[in-house]
Amino acid sequence: MTRRAAVRRASSRRRVGVTAVFALLMIGAVPGVAHAVPGDALRGGATPAQAVAWPLTGLDGSFLASNATISSDGTGWTLPFWANVVWYAFTPETTVDMTLRAFDPGINIDPTLEIWGPDGLVGQDNDSGSGRNARLHVSLRGGTTYLIGMGGYGPSNGRATLGMSLVQQPPTPPLNVQAAAGDASAVVTWDAPDDPSGLVTYTVLYREHPATTDWSSVTDVPGRTATLTGLANGTEYAVRVLATNTAGLASEVSERALVTPMSPATIVITTDPAPPMTGQRFRILVTVTGNGVVGARGRVTVTVAGVVRAPVWIGPDGSMALWAAARPAGTYPVTADYSGSTAILPGTGSASVDVAKNSQTVDFTALPGGLTYAGDPVTLSATASSGLTPVTFASSGACGAAGDQLSLDGVGDCTVTASQAGDSETEAASATRTVTVGRRPQALTLEPLADMVYGQVPVDVVAHSDVTETGLAVTVAATGACEMTADGKATTSSVGDCVVTATQTGTTFTAPAGPVSRTVRVVKRAQTVTLSTLPAVIRGVAQIPVTGSSEFGLGVTITASGACTYAGGLVSVVNLGTCTVTATAAGDAVTEPATATTVSTVVAGTARVSAWISGHVGGATLSTPVTGSGSQLRPGSTLTVTAYSDPVVLATTTVGANGTAAVVGELPALGEGTHRVVVTGMALDGAAVQYTVRLGVGADGTITWLGTAPNLAATGADVQDAGMLAALWLVVGAGLLLMRRNLLRRRSSAVA
Repeated sequence: MTRRAAVRRASSRRRVGVTAVFALLMIGAVPGVAHAVPGDALRGGATPAQAVAWPLTGLDGSFLASNATISSDGTGWTLPFWANVVWYAFTPETTVDMTLRAFDPGINIDPTLEIWGPDGLVGQDNDSGSGRNARLHVSLRGGTTYLIGMGGYGPSNGRATLGMSLVQQPPTPPLNVQAAAGDASAVVTWDAPDDPSGLVTYTVLYREHPATTDWSSVTDVPGRTATLTGLANGTEYAVRVLATNTAGLASEVSERALVTPMSPATIVITTDPAPPMTGQRFRILVTVTGNGVVGARGRVTVTVAGVVRAPVWIGPDGSMALWAAARPAGTYPVTADYSGSTAILPGTGSASVDVAKNSQTVDFTALPGGLTYAGDPVTLSATASSGLTPVTFASSGACGAAGDQLSLDGVGDCTVTASQAGDSETEAASATRTVTVGRRPQALTLEPLADMVYGQVPVDVVAHSDVTETGLAVTVAATGACEMTADGKATTSSVGDCVVTATQTGTTFTAPAGPVSRTVRVVKRAQTVTLSTLPAVIRGVAQIPVTGSSEFGLGVTITASGACTYAGGLVSVVNLGTCTVTATAAGDAVTEPATATTVSTVVAGTARVSAWISGHVGGATLSTPVTGSGSQLRPGSTLTVTAYSDPVVLATTTVGANGTAAVVGELPALGEGTHRVVVTGMALDGAAVQYTVRLGVGADGTITWLGTAPNLAATGADVQDAGMLAALWLVVGAGLLLMRRNLLRRRSSAVA
């Protein structure tokens, strides 16, 4: 919408009613009018000067007008007020109040109306939206020519062929009003008025008769029939109809029609008891109801199996009852004819009454629990309350019934039905019991096993089930210090508890067996250590090789005690007495420790010392090498080389573990005369041993002669010196012996 159009529309609405009186807008095209527009469309004039004469000769009527070829804009308060206006000239003969209407007979446009008189705008209207009708109610002077314009809201729309109508007076009342009763409803029909006067719609008025309420209505009825709903059945209603024309003028109400809605009868037939039993008298109950009706009235005639009973009045609750004779079991037809009432129409109901056989029950003793496949047969027991026989048994599932014996030949639900067939006057009856049949149990036996030693030969494992069934194999597994071989024997794998377990997983018909276990002890294996033997040993012999080994290749430790020591694979003699050599294998996780011992006695050899002067006759004594040596000496003692007469120690050394020693010294410058060189050592028993070499020295300090005096004590001062030396060695030897004993005690304590 343009700004100008919006302003123009607002302005026009402010001035509505200045020179004319406007009616309310009528919404939408009115059915039943478009078909009454006579002739083809009449195009009006494109301008006021070209206005076409109003085609209607009377003051009531309508025609089709068209502005399809007009394209113009509105000006507001000068001609034309709206857009796309076509013009018609109209001169009434007398002063009249008229209603002018432009309506859309099916085209969704936005029509407008405007009327101009000699003094300017008489009135204008637009439909306020597409699909609505424009309508003006004006007072026109007789003998004055008016311009009537029909257009559209804007230049871009409102071009079409529309109906134009002019109405002066209301229609006359509708004729021949009729009302036909329905169920809580009524269908009202009527004839058109003698003078329709631009008739558009009808209104149907109705209320209870005599009047207890205000009128209700059905409005805007386009045709000449209407259906009233929501009425009360059995209540009389008065109905009237009025007509309304295009000017909104209504007729007087029509003559009254009376109608009373009625409900169809709903007839229900039952029996007491329901159902009746054979040989038992029973009552037939008939209930009549209607839609919204409280308490049916009237009489009911009942026919039982072709026999008509006298009519019976319905009670205040809308029902009646009568006794029927006892009958054998079977089905019997019953009808009930209802006479009707002011609120309910007559009707007929029918039913089939089933006279039932006498019932009976079967008392079926419960089946025991805990049944298993292939168990002992179960004896079945059941009786009928009627006393009829026989009671038979049938089964399904995991069992089989033969007579009164039930065999357990499967696993799962076992269903047994005890049945009594009944007779002509007794219904058949049955009772069912269901019980679960489980798999049969089994128990395993596992023969005892003896304790085992690691590494021993595999032992047989014997296990079996107390159920003999094809393919029922027992599985044996071992854990801990043993395992199973491929051929089903138990063999050791470590030391500790060996647990052998027998299991059986069961089959379709046999339950798994609880595991059975045996526990035995696997102990360490013993081992043998081999140690080479020692011969009888003479003190001072060379070191003796000794070897030891384990039968399982384990590490072996060799030690020596007593008169010998061990190192690097060799035994060395260190004293007289017993030499004990021990080989020890400590064992491992699966092997016990073991030892082997060899013992030899160390006997003493002859202690010997010797001396050797490397000089020669005529040679100088000064710095002449002198060698002292010994064997079979006490290890750790001292070997000394001394020159006399004035004692001069030339060299000393410590005796080795093998009892031998050697040392080299040099002679000092000796004076003229006889001299001697003495080598002194200690035997194993502590006794001193000596070896003497004598030599003569000339005035010039050279050697004049050499001689020996082995193991002889010196005389005079020499003897005294030798005795003192021997005493010294005895003290030293005793001390060394004491130290060795203490050392052996500490070693023994450590070993222990």
